[in-house]
Amino acid sequence: MAGEAQIEAETVRHAVLSLRQNLANAENERDEAIATVDSLQKAVKEVDEDKKRADLKVNSLRDQIASMESGIRGADGRLVTAQQALAQQEDRYRGAEKEKTLLQEKLRTASKQLGLVEEERRDLQETAHKLSLSLKGLEREKKELQERLEEMTNCATGGGKREEVHC
Repeated sequence: MAGEAQIEAETVRHAVLSLRQNLANAENERDEAIATVDSLQKAVKEVDEDKKRADLKVNSLRDQIASMESGIRGADGRLVTAQQALAQQEDRYRGAEKEKTLLQEKLRTASKQLGLVEEERRDLQETAHKLSLSLKGLEREKKELQERLEEMTNCATGGGKREEVHC
């Protein structure tokens, strides 16, 4: 029994040594696992903080996008209004151009008519001048005829001085 006890004691001691070694290994693994858990918890905390910062940034960017979209809608409205105003101005411009063209045509027509009227006025002035000269000639001729008539009447009636009248 003593040999058996010694084997048993040796087995027990070996089992105890093995158990201590397993315990030491388990404690090392536990310490490593605790360090890993601590490291992972720290990493998770950092990730959570990063996520919170990212969420804040995303929310801020969403607010900026919403503000920009509102600005774009306002700019689109102003652009539509400006385009409508431009279209109206272009319509007024085309109308003014048409009116200008019509007025220019009327001016050309009036200028031609004025030229014709001026020419007619010159012709009439020339005719009036010729008639005036003719009238003066006729008045002179009338005066001469009246003087001759008077002379003849004097000759026929025997009145007046015969020496002055050539009958």
